[in-house]
Amino acid sequence: MPKFIPPIPSDPFVIDIKRDPAAAQDAEWVLPSGNGSFAMGTASAHNRRKYHALLVGAAKPPVGRLTCWNNLSVSYIAEPGSPPIALDSCNPVRFEKRPTSCAWTYRVDGVELTKELRMGWRASTAYLRISLTGARPGTMLVCTPWVTIRDFHDVLPSGAHDYEVFPYEDSIIMRHEGHAFALCASIGEYFLEPDWSPPCTYDLEEERGYPARESMLIPFEFHIPITSDTAEVTIAASLSDPDPDPSGFDDDARDDHLAHIEQRAIESNPDIQHILPLVRAADDFLVERDVHGKRLASVLAGFPWFADWGRDTMIALPGLMLDCARFEDARDCLSTFAQHTSRGMIPNRFDDDTNEPHYNTVDASLWFIHACREYAEKTDDFGTVHRELLPACEQIIEGYTAGTRFGICVDPADGLVTAGDESTQLTWMDARRDGVVFTPRH
Repeated sequence: MPKFIPPIPSDPFVIDIKRDPAAAQDAEWVLPSGNGSFAMGTASAHNRRKYHALLVGAAKPPVGRLTCWNNLSVSYIAEPGSPPIALDSCNPVRFEKRPTSCAWTYRVDGVELTKELRMGWRASTAYLRISLTGARPGTMLVCTPWVTIRDFHDVLPSGAHDYEVFPYEDSIIMRHEGHAFALCASIGEYFLEPDWSPPCTYDLEEERGYPARESMLIPFEFHIPITSDTAEVTIAASLSDPDPDPSGFDDDARDDHLAHIEQRAIESNPDIQHILPLVRAADDFLVERDVHGKRLASVLAGFPWFADWGRDTMIALPGLMLDCARFEDARDCLSTFAQHTSRGMIPNRFDDDTNEPHYNTVDASLWFIHACREYAEKTDDFGTVHRELLPACEQIIEGYTAGTRFGICVDPADGLVTAGDESTQLTWMDARRDGVVFTPRH
């Protein structure tokens, strides 16, 4: 029987929205930064989830994520004193997704607007380039940011107006609940007139029964005079830099990083060339984590909800790293979890807020041993195995044999691992609410 190979999206991925508006409404994209920050949205540019934003920044990389920059509206003032014409209130005519960027094209009254979004590599920073053609000299472009600076799992409660907005060097700073977020434009003039948007509704959150309405802070406007029939402005936004540089849009660090990964993968396995889009996409899930002052690798279990989970990381590691010849990343990732071994267990996950490890899983430690074996077989790096990984594996075996948290132990009667009781959720089916475990697996 012939082997079925599913179709792989091409790079770039393009939607002609005039031809298929429904596809644009449903198609979601994500642009990660490599430190836990990301941007996410739809091809239609309409935010349908509370997670959709131009920048969700990691305050404690790769966690502590805050939705900072929800959106940016662009208007065009054709005559002095005339009302602005919204260029992006309708659906775009085209959406294009590349490994490191997204772009939308709009056409209104003979004016063409392009928005192109890129993320800062391994930084809590995003860049949006606005390009305009067909405008008349002497007119004005107006860019209006929409901001929340809130936990990315929440929506902004009504009446949450305790924001500070003030200039700092070339930027405007917005401060809320101890977090500072900066926006900076390459050209133009700021007009600080803080206001609040009308309430918007995230229909996909509403369908799931979650709070789905919020108003956003409109802290100011950028005004950019148009001196020819074309105009361009780049806006930088950052949770980590109080004065981000818009020229960072042109930094090719991540493109160079992906090219290096592709080259390594092809040299290791020439047959991998037909799935290079998947090799590039795999990189979206790898992040850096600080472990005792050293930058090591870890894996986000999924966008938008998850941080780096032990079980998911160990299951995914052979495909994401070893099959792509990313042996140093695999070593660093195994080392990350080996250094957090406690009472014979690796972490189930790292806390979204505190970055502290949680140890409520029965199988992640066993998957860790499996991943260590795969690493040893693929790399012959027995120095790392004996120095860093084998001690953690031995701790796991000793912990499971003697017994550890949540009643996890080897039953001496049959040699099988037993774990938990009716109040615990230690497998991947781990949903619990108000003390009720929905799928008991003990």
